[in-house]
Amino acid sequence: IASPSCATALCLAVMGDLWRSKKMSLVQLVVQNGAAHAVVSKLGELGMMQLRDLNAGQSFFKRSFVDEVRECDDLQRILRSVEEQLVEAGIAPSSSGATDPSLPSLDTVDAKLRAAEVEVETLKASQSLFERNNNA
Repeated sequence: IASPSCATALCLAVMGDLWRSKKMSLVQLVVQNGAAHAVVSKLGELGMMQLRDLNAGQSFFKRSFVDEVRECDDLQRILRSVEEQLVEAGIAPSSSGATDPSLPSLDTVDAKLRAAEVEVETLKASQSLFERNNNA
């Protein structure tokens, strides 16, 4: 080994080979924002890729997708709320549609979850009113 930089490059190549069962190539993929979800989804279905965050030094709140992450956090809150209500009522969630490989868009999920949240809150209020009237 002639120089320290060669030694480092050699060590990195050898170390990387120890952790991977197949040879990998580093590529950079530039995709329009509108197509990014579909492209990453299809690549993820292959299960043969690793993503590298090129904006690792950038603050989370300065990234272009922060609104979508906040929306997902809100949807997760709704799901937790609905799940708590189901558990409290002793209802097991349905597994229908769990085997469907196609994923709906975030907008579709958002609309359905918000409708389910309103329905659960309405049912909870109706049950509370029924219990008050029944106990009176």
